[in-house]
Amino acid sequence: MTDREKVIKKLEECLSASCRGFRTCPYSDADWDAVREALALLKEQIPHIMTYEEVVEYTTGNPYIVQERAPLYVQFKKEHEFTLGWRHAIDIGAMIERRKERGVNDYGRTWVCWTARPTDEQRKAAKWDA
Repeated sequence: MTDREKVIKKLEECLSASCRGFRTCPYSDADWDAVREALALLKEQIPHIMTYEEVVEYTTGNPYIVQERAPLYVQFKKEHEFTLGWRHAIDIGAMIERRKERGVNDYGRTWVCWTARPTDEQRKAAKWDA
């Protein structure tokens, strides 16, 4: 289990009804909102497949800003083979535009973008928009 997963599990335990009110709990009632927000932020960091709209938003706009954004991990599917690699946001935006010009939107069927590098287990468990 990664450190992030351990922290998420501990925060979920603290937010559970069984933990509240025990003297061993380090959080007061005033801290619960902050704990919920921290938990939500940690869960957002778990790699997941982005929606097409999220990818378009991330890869379009001012080219100077898009060029400075972190690369995304792109997974391609050809028949029963999957490949994973990272691409700069500006390159993904150009790829989307070329596909639009040809009238192709195969996102979710032949390729997807991840918010961060996924583990092999996460890649295998992911559901694509078939």
